[in-house]
Amino acid sequence: MKAMLYADWRSVRRSVKAILWVVLVMSVAASAFGGVMVVPFMLTMLSLMFPATLMNTDHAYGWDKLSLTLPVSRRDVVGSKFTVSLLVNLAAFALSTVLILIFSAFEKTLQATGRSLYSTIAQVAGALTNIVLDPIMIYGLLGCPKLGVEGAAWATVLGQIASLALAAVFHFRLNRELPFRRKALRLRRSIVGEIYSIGVPAIIAQGAMSVMNYCVNLIFGSLDSSYVTAYGIVYKIQQFVLFAVFGLRDAITPIVSFSYGMQNAKRIREGVRCGLMYTSVLMLVCTAAVEILAQPLAGIFSLSAGTMGLCVTGLRVLAVSFVFAGANIAIQGVFQATEGGVQSLLVSLLRQLIFVLPAAWLFARLLPADVWLAFPIAEVLTAVIAAVLLRHTAGKGRLSQQDHAASLSK
Repeated sequence: MKAMLYADWRSVRRSVKAILWVVLVMSVAASAFGGVMVVPFMLTMLSLMFPATLMNTDHAYGWDKLSLTLPVSRRDVVGSKFTVSLLVNLAAFALSTVLILIFSAFEKTLQATGRSLYSTIAQVAGALTNIVLDPIMIYGLLGCPKLGVEGAAWATVLGQIASLALAAVFHFRLNRELPFRRKALRLRRSIVGEIYSIGVPAIIAQGAMSVMNYCVNLIFGSLDSSYVTAYGIVYKIQQFVLFAVFGLRDAITPIVSFSYGMQNAKRIREGVRCGLMYTSVLMLVCTAAVEILAQPLAGIFSLSAGTMGLCVTGLRVLAVSFVFAGANIAIQGVFQATEGGVQSLLVSLLRQLIFVLPAAWLFARLLPADVWLAFPIAEVLTAVIAAVLLRHTAGKGRLSQQDHAASLSK
């Protein structure tokens, strides 16, 4: 059994470069199409990939036939491959998780201390590193061996390492008020509780997105497969537009959170007002762009005439909701910054589940041609409730003039 484990381990080592490329491709695909389903998607594919790699190597070297002549049971053969696959699977997943967590820690710490610019620089540096190294490593320029698609994989890895390294340098050089000490690694129940009070609602909100997509696909699938195709395209374009809002939200959150920690009510109000104003202006521009370019955007994909019409209609209807969707996302960031994890979760559930799914189901049954209206209706209703919650929270937690003066004196 030990000899078989060693042989299987060598098989994996021979294929590690190909495995790296496949893992990176799957990561991109999962991020693009899965959202929060990245982790289960990756685990599933890795669980299939490693045994397949071992079986393929066995066949290529004739070891599959040789194993039949050895005095070992079939259970030992299968068990060996399962054990090696499981160990490598866990190691790869653990390594990637650790690297992501470390970079996220540096990134969020820089943002929380008001140094969002340096966080952005680290991300941009990683992207530029990837862009520069891609042609060099793919085509073998500047003395580098020609690696083809494998070079693209290594360029991506090196780009991520560059982002991590630069974020670490910025953190240790700029965040001197946060020295690294062993005592800081001790878990405190109060702090862990605060983290989970904000983090768990955010996790549930991300999961709601996947649930919404699944349910909407079922509802649209009951009409026609062309609706499902059109929705997939419209949803991706919408998410691309909303990436700008997510960026603004990530900028608003640390600013408001910093002001909230200082108990500076004036700065909180200014941060919320400016964030909502910039978000609304940006979304108005995106709405106009999508309304005008709906036909060319849908034309990028090879669609039938019927699906093309559905896609164009869906883009133009959903574009109307961009301003409200942007406001909802920005308000979610404000709630997260002011210890309002439950309110943030409520806003997310309203726009992604509670309003949109019943509305889509009713339109699909009564007015199938107008099923796209479910999305702007959900965003408008959610925006109204989010505004009420925000106003209520501001009124309930507004600082007195004495508190404000005390915060300024600090």
